[in-house]
Amino acid sequence: SPSAPLPSQGFIIVNLAPSGVGGWRFAGEQGWRPSGIPVGGLTTSDRIVEFMPVSGYVQPSPEPVSIVSGGVATFVNSSYYSTGQAGSGEMSVILKPDSLANELLEANRAQWRLSKPGINNDPWLDSGASISGLYPGSYLIECKPLAGRTTPPLANVVVEEGDASFATITYFLEDSQTGAVPLVLPFETVSSNGNLPYSHVGQIRSDVGSSTGFVVKPRVVATAGHVVFDDGTLSVVTGLQWIFQRDSNIYEPKPQIPRGIHLLDDYAAARSAPGAIPGSGSTESQNRDAAALFFAENVGRGGYSGFLASDASVNEFLTSPAQKMLVGYPVDGTST
Repeated sequence: SPSAPLPSQGFIIVNLAPSGVGGWRFAGEQGWRPSGIPVGGLTTSDRIVEFMPVSGYVQPSPEPVSIVSGGVATFVNSSYYSTGQAGSGEMSVILKPDSLANELLEANRAQWRLSKPGINNDPWLDSGASISGLYPGSYLIECKPLAGRTTPPLANVVVEEGDASFATITYFLEDSQTGAVPLVLPFETVSSNGNLPYSHVGQIRSDVGSSTGFVVKPRVVATAGHVVFDDGTLSVVTGLQWIFQRDSNIYEPKPQIPRGIHLLDDYAAARSAPGAIPGSGSTESQNRDAAALFFAENVGRGGYSGFLASDASVNEFLTSPAQKMLVGYPVDGTST
């Protein structure tokens, strides 16, 4: 089992000026935070604070901060400077599958817009639409919810000065609800119960979304292939982070960056094979939908679960009558 969780009584408060302009986040987070709201549950760590680009303003440069659990709160005071001019960057977003992006009825059409902290009333944009006049920086893209599809998580797109950036985002088929309704577990249950599989599970984040992994060896995290593979661009995702036993604002350990990943042979080819559908893949890709992240340091505070292996044509562990439990991190519908 993992050792005890690290102390997580660190706090940070980021104040932005002028009032009502901009937002901030820790590097890799999938959402902008508003100014002046304390953020707690942080372990002792060095982190990077990033600031949201805003039209007509030059945002502050990313700022390194030191968090000390149990110490005084860390304060960051930063200012946006008005320029009265537009930037020179541009961004466009392609939405998949094409059938949703080209839907004639707008209510059923896949659309996107820039994410902002608080209430966002900006109009939705169609697939292929561009936004110009952008300042350099990281932008978060949110997609419109559609019936029968899982709403894609916020995607991160980096815009450079004078360049055109693009993103390809996929709507996956919505899973049908079976069995008991999932429940959010208290952090104490997740972190201290060594008799159940919760204690080896953590969150995986990337520039295209978030998912779940579990520690199978001291420096190895197992997950699904599509977690580390961008279904839109048919390439490996960027911005991968591992956050062990994360619980929003209760236990926020410093993210760890994998040294590398491993996908099963021909997984990429199976995702792009004739008949493969963006958002669901093919039968062959589903049979090869596994991946591993490997690290230069321990990723489960010394704990790891091990794994069951089978080369039988019918996997005896999956088909046995033994009770099974599905454990994971939510990718939408809750901020936990």
